[in-house]
Amino acid sequence: NHLGAVFNVVTKKGGNSFHGGGSLFWQTDSLTSTNVVVDGFGFKRDKFWNATGQFGGPIWKDKIWFFASGEATRDSSTEPGIDPALAVTTIPNDSFDIKVTSQLGTSHELSGFFHWAEFTYLDAPVSYATTSSLGSEFGTNPAWGASLVSTLSTNFLLELRYAGWWSDDFNLSQTGSFDEPFIDYTPPDGGPTTYSGGLWYPWDYVTWRQQFSGKATLYTEEFLKSQHEFKFGVQYSKGSARTNVGVGPTGSYSYHYYGYVYRSYRDPYQYGGVSNDLGIFVDDTVTVNERLTLNLGVRFDHNTGGIPDYDRLTIGEPSISPAGLFTPTGDRVPGVPDLINWNLVSPRIGFAFQPTGDGRSVIKGFFGIHYDQNVIGNWDFPPPGLPTQSYYLVDPDTGELEFLYDITAEDQRPNKNMKTPRTTQFVIGYEQQLTDLITVGVQSVHKDTSDLIGWQIEGGVWESF
Repeated sequence: NHLGAVFNVVTKKGGNSFHGGGSLFWQTDSLTSTNVVVDGFGFKRDKFWNATGQFGGPIWKDKIWFFASGEATRDSSTEPGIDPALAVTTIPNDSFDIKVTSQLGTSHELSGFFHWAEFTYLDAPVSYATTSSLGSEFGTNPAWGASLVSTLSTNFLLELRYAGWWSDDFNLSQTGSFDEPFIDYTPPDGGPTTYSGGLWYPWDYVTWRQQFSGKATLYTEEFLKSQHEFKFGVQYSKGSARTNVGVGPTGSYSYHYYGYVYRSYRDPYQYGGVSNDLGIFVDDTVTVNERLTLNLGVRFDHNTGGIPDYDRLTIGEPSISPAGLFTPTGDRVPGVPDLINWNLVSPRIGFAFQPTGDGRSVIKGFFGIHYDQNVIGNWDFPPPGLPTQSYYLVDPDTGELEFLYDITAEDQRPNKNMKTPRTTQFVIGYEQQLTDLITVGVQSVHKDTSDLIGWQIEGGVWESF
């Protein structure tokens, strides 16, 4: 699993006068207490501060405005039982946003935004892991977008939006070590599992998505002798994800288990996917009469996705990844271009009914069928041509290897018959106003989810040993 790309769209618009603000949170070790001491060490605050700022105002008075904000954080500490000398390098996390909004005449508003973030997450120092075996996850996350909102008449609103984002994400040894990872599951002192050498399963990851949407809202009081708020929309998005990964930076790791040392080998490999998603929806909020309001809607989604061809990798140089000595062999692994092909219909109906004419009570209900988004991470692993992983027993005297078993690509494969995760939901509720200040209510929600995507063992043969 990788860190999901996340961004916050700036919602403020600025105005005809300049305005701004800021904050600073600062904490030292002398301002931090600890009530737990392990092996002579309590919690140690090495550094912490968080600064934010925001500023907005006019670019062209009454026509164009801007709003910008930023945040920076620096943090470093050690937990109880850890020597403060092992404190990790200060963790930086910074982000910046800017939004520009313009008024085009009296009926059109055009806006655009840009977001930038740099993030770092370091595995905390622990007594049972060397610094070289701890991970440093870091990356960048730019995002951008634009929208146009047009009031074409007193009862017709049009919204057009575009957004995109991109992110890279690396998980490397905190010291940059390319040593073979070593895991001791059964230390002689009976303590917790220990880690040393380089990082187990280093990787680098790139993902992006482009999104377009349009929505029209129409108000009418004449259709079928009732009041309606129609919404018509279309959405399209395209995304991609790609990972380079290895069991270790040089294609192997070793581990100790109850007196025996084992070594596992596997070539590094690439995996990921691409997706295309088209959605169309119609929604109608109907005021039938003074007591009954209905919300009727239906959505259609056509989702496709697949695994593209990727380079077959091996250990060597020049490397295509900072995660290890990962170099292409010159061969390509054929992908699965048509792994996902879903056509989904999602109906919804809701109502609000006032059983009495005074508006002091209401019965509400809802029924809907919902489908999960087409998440690439649900189905991009295992990839085709997954390299064989081999396990060996290491002779403690000579270092020679005794073969034990393989896990081959044929043992792991994607399923072309995957269904979309689906949830059916029923809601019923009642609210009653008792006095001008007191209202009571009760609500029942039933959700039934099926077809979650996961792993299944097919044709397994089991034996005792």
